[in-house]
Parts: sequence; C-alpha cells; structure tokens
Amino acid sequence: MTTNSEKIDFSRLAFEIKSHKRLFVISFVVVMGLAVFYLLKTPPQYASHAQVLIESPDGGNTSGGVLQMVRSFTMGSLGGGSVDDEAVVMQSFSLFAETVHNLGLNYEYRENRGLRKVSVYRKNPLEISSDINPDTITLAYNFKLKMRGDGKIDVDVKDGLFSSAFSAEALSLPAKIKTPAGVFTIKRTAFYNAADERTINVTLWNTTELFEDMVKRMSIDVTSMKANAIDLYYEDDDRQRAHDLLNTMIEVFNNRRLSEEKIKADSEISFINNRLNVLTQELEESEKRLEEFKTENDIADIETEAKVLIEQTAANKINIVQLQTQLAVYDMICEFLENPGNSYSTIPLATGVDNEGAAKAIEQYNNLILQRLQLTASAKPDNRALATLNAQIDAMRSGVIATMRKAREGSQIAYNDFYREDGKYASRLRQMPKFERAFIDLYRDKEIKNNLYIFLLEQRESNALKFGASAIGRIIDPAFDEVKKVGPKGSIVLGVGLILSLLIPFVVCALRASKKKKLMIPSDVNALSIIPLVAEPIDGDNGALAARKLANHLLENDDIKVMGVATCHGGSAAEFVASLTKALEDTQVGVCVVDFSGDLHADLSFADCMRSDKLNGASVTVDASDNMMPLIMGESFAEFISMAKSNFRIVILNGNDWDAYSALNAVAHHSDRIIALVNKGALRRDFSTLDAELIKLKLPCGYAFL
Repeated sequence: MTTNSEKIDFSRLAFEIKSHKRLFVISFVVVMGLAVFYLLKTPPQYASHAQVLIESPDGGNTSGGVLQMVRSFTMGSLGGGSVDDEAVVMQSFSLFAETVHNLGLNYEYRENRGLRKVSVYRKNPLEISSDINPDTITLAYNFKLKMRGDGKIDVDVKDGLFSSAFSAEALSLPAKIKTPAGVFTIKRTAFYNAADERTINVTLWNTTELFEDMVKRMSIDVTSMKANAIDLYYEDDDRQRAHDLLNTMIEVFNNRRLSEEKIKADSEISFINNRLNVLTQELEESEKRLEEFKTENDIADIETEAKVLIEQTAANKINIVQLQTQLAVYDMICEFLENPGNSYSTIPLATGVDNEGAAKAIEQYNNLILQRLQLTASAKPDNRALATLNAQIDAMRSGVIATMRKAREGSQIAYNDFYREDGKYASRLRQMPKFERAFIDLYRDKEIKNNLYIFLLEQRESNALKFGASAIGRIIDPAFDEVKKVGPKGSIVLGVGLILSLLIPFVVCALRASKKKKLMIPSDVNALSIIPLVAEPIDGDNGALAARKLANHLLENDDIKVMGVATCHGGSAAEFVASLTKALEDTQVGVCVVDFSGDLHADLSFADCMRSDKLNGASVTVDASDNMMPLIMGESFAEFISMAKSNFRIVILNGNDWDAYSALNAVAHHSDRIIALVNKGALRRDFSTLDAELIKLKLPCGYAFL
C-alpha cells in the first residue's frame, strides 16, 4: 500500500518532470547524438575462434609391472599434466610476448577513414622499424604519418597527450627520425603509392601494456570436462590480425612444448646413462654374491634340491622300516629254531624273508619237516628211516640258524647305512629355511636391480623418441570467424543511449524533488506538516478559487466565528483576504476584516470602532495598523471581538508574516482557527519555522497554498 509520503514524493517528482521538459529534450539530443557518434567512430569488432586438442606425449600407452608402479610417482617426465595446465601455459605472458614479437604487433597501423581509424594490418603503405626494445618504452609512442601525394611525408610523434617527441614536414623516404627513446626508420612497403594522400597512425605499444589491452578481449578455456580440448577466443576489428594471433599462439605453444620436451629428454637421457653405469656395477655385484652363495652352500637350485631331499628322505624312511622288519623276522626265526619245543615244527615266517639264501634254507628245512610229518603218520617211532630223517633235520637246523644270523648281519649293515643317510637328509632339510631366506634376499636384490635396469633402458628409448615427437597441441580448427559482429551492437548502444537520455534528467528531477528547498506544490506542505491543507489553487487560477473553497469550508463549520490569517515569511495575504471577503459577500454573509498588515483598504479605523457603535451586519474592513499594540493588548480588543461576533458571521484577523512579535500572534487566542498562507516558492526553512510556531499554539490551524 502506498503511504502518504510516497504519494507526496511522486507528486513532487511529477512536478519537477513537468517543469523541466526541456531538460529531457536536451538530454535526448545530446546522449543519442553521442551514441550515434560512438557507432560511427568505433570500428566493428569480430569474434575469432580456434580449437586445439591436447595429446599426451606417450600416446596414452601404459605399461604393466614395475613400470606401471613407478609411473604412479611424479618422477621425471612420468607425471603428466592436465589440459587445464596447458590452458594456463597458453595464457602466460611469455607465450603472448613471443607471439607479439613474431607478428610485430608492437606497432599498430591504422588509417584515417572518415570518423574511424581503420586497421591496415599487413596492408600498411609505410613501415616503422627500430633497434629499440619495445619493452623498454614506458609510454606508448604515437606516430602520425601524413602522405602528401608528392612522395614525401609529414611526421609528428607524440609521447604523451600534449607532448611532442618529434615533428617534421616533407621528409623523403626512407626517413630516420630521432626521438628521446631512440632512432626510428620509416620506409615504404609493397602497398605504397607515392600519389596517394593518406594519413597513417602508428602506435608503438609496450608489450606489457599491449598484453593488458588484448587479454581483456581474449579467453582461453577448456571446452569440456570430458575432452582434452582448448578453445581460444579473441575479439578484434581486424579479422586477419585475429587469425594470425590465434594461429601463431598455437604454433608458439607447440614449439615451446617440443623444445621443453627435447631439453627435458636430453637431461633425462644423460641422467639415465649415468644411472645405468652405476646400476650395471651394482647388478654385477648382486649376481656375484648370488653365485658365491650357491657355490659355498652347494646349491644349484634351492627349490629342486629341497624337493629331491624330501623325496629321498621319504624313500630312505621306507627302506629303514623294511630293514627293521627284516631284522625282527630274522630274530624271530632264530628264536623259533633255538626253542627245543619247535625242533620238528615248520618255520612260519618263511614268506617275510627278503634274503634269497635264507629263504631257500627255510624252504628246504620246512620240506624236511613236512617229510617227517608224513613219515610219522605211517611209521613207527623206532623206524630207521625216521631216525635218519630226524638226524638230517637236526643237522640242517644249525645251518638254517647260521644262515639267518648271517643274513641278519647283512641287513644290519644296510640298516646302519640308511640310518646315517637319514640323519644327513634331516640336517640338510633343517638348513633349507635359512638357505631359502638368504637366497630370497640375494635374488630379490638382483631382480630389483635387473627390473630397474630394464626400466631405465625403456625410459632412455622413450626419451630418445621424443626428438622426433609431434606437436602436443593438435589443431582441431584453425582460426575462424563468427558470422555476425560482436560489437558495437547498434540496438544495444542506441537502447542504452535512450535509457540514459531519460534517466539523466529523471535523476536530476528526483534529486531536486528530494531536496525540496522550496515549496512548489500543495503536496510539499502535506509532506512537511501535520497541519491540514484546507485550500489550494487549481491549474490556471490566481487564488480566487482557493479563496472560494475556503469560504465554503467556513460556512459549513458553524463553530468558526473568528479566523486569523497569517503568511509565511515574504508572503502577502491582502489579495487572498480580499478574494475570501468577496466570496463570503457573494453568499450574503457579513464579514468583518480586522487588518493588522496595513495592506487593505479600510472603511473604519480600529480606534473609531472602539469609540462608537459603527459596526453593523454588512461587510466592513477595520484598520488596526496604527498604534495597534497598546489597543489590542487590553480588554477593549476582547470587547471588540465580542461585538464583532454578534454583528458579523465571520471575523477575519488579517496579519502579516507570522513570528513571535507579530500582532496576530498576540491576539491569536481570540481565533477559532488560524489559516496560514504559503506562497509558491516559499523556502522550506521559513515554512518549518512557521509550522513549529503554529503547533505551539495548540489551536486549530490550517494551510492555504497559493
């Protein structure tokens, strides 16, 4: 919802705008004229693009094993940079400076064509050269070369806004000019024509200053997070210069990167060769220590030997068990044969004997026992054949026992041999973990050096290939132009000009409205005071309608009998009171006007009114200006007011400027309402003083704006 103060501010703003229409017209003409002049003077700017794909120097190949592990560390050239790093390199001042020097952009050539200075890059008829390093020049040098049409030129060189470094006329070409910065030579080019009358402006830029100017119109960004591509963008009014700048920047970038790669590769190859010499000696020492370890410990292949030892130990254990079994069998057979109770019994363990002689003796012995058993079954105990057979068995038993003991001795010898071998195998196997650990340490040291040796050889070959490497920045699109110019945009310039042409006078009016040094419209009164505005003029009126409006207001309020009229500083109430009186007279209302200002034509003097009863119901003006203060300060004035109120509908006390010493202020308490007149153009400070005094009265008050 809009507040009252906001309405007042907008009203004052509308008043200021209405009062300053000419300011809007002037602003429109000046600003739009400047906008058109800018469009005519400024050369059109065109945007150029170029795109480069950043390729990895190693082609994106990766290696496995130890090489892949080593690539995870930033070692030498193994730690590759990202496309963002290359974009930063492209934006570097050193690359830009090299590009500028290669193209000779420190000298900018332009020709006057109408209001514009048009670039004549690569088409300049005159060329300036010097041995001076442009980077040593702190201020830009401006050369004005005027071709006269007779083969001679006028030269004017400025090194500041108002200072001239050299000036001469009718110089023959080639011409040498001497300036505080050094000597410059001006010579013809293939585009020179002696009959032409042209004016060429040449600016010599310091490289740093040129960089600061061009970088504002250039951008180098990564095109996508998923692609290693860089987009180069540059704005210039000369398309050929923009193309050359972008293409040369790419060329310089590639040459620098190739040069850096070659320098880095040469340094790394030198380092690798030195490291290979040291590593060769270390590898020989590692192999020699491994050889000595195998020789000292009689090891050809520790894994194979351990496997053989385990197999031999297992087989030896089997032989030992078998021999132990044989020894037990031999002992059991001997015990069996030596037992008298088994004299004619067969030997039961004949199948468990591995000795061929012993087995054969047991077989023969058992056959004799079987024959005896058969004979015993059919012959008598005293049979002669049985006795003979018993004698043979007894004799053979002693032989079998001897054979068994001899076989046992052979098995015992074999058992002892196997047992000793088992001890050797066990001792060797117990040493195997220690051998294996020492062997692994020596073998690992040798393998590490060997892998590192191979890796360094690969790196040396990889760096050697860099001397024939291609450019890291592969050109996707060489420099090309956008179809439409990027500036200045006529619609934008004219649009901004139109906005400014309206905004400037609007701001001026807004500032004037906000200050309010003078009261110009009725709403200014409402904005500054809580006392209501009861009368205000209508457009084209001189105050008569405001007086009539106030008269109607007085007649509608029966409780208003006495009204005091005061003015703000510098104002006059005579005309308004006269109009008010006439308006009341037209409605057949009796009016008594007591004039304290002396500006009205009086019918009676105040002194006469006090001495005689001359007041009646008709309108009358009483002059109270002469010697009035002693009269109005007494009781007689109160009696007069009482008498006037009984004879007239309205009593008007007309005063002049309101202040603490005015006559109206002295008799204000007799008034039912005080009306203060504020003339258009009254000062704000005067009005604020008046308003403060009226508020102190604590009487009904109102303002009339005229």
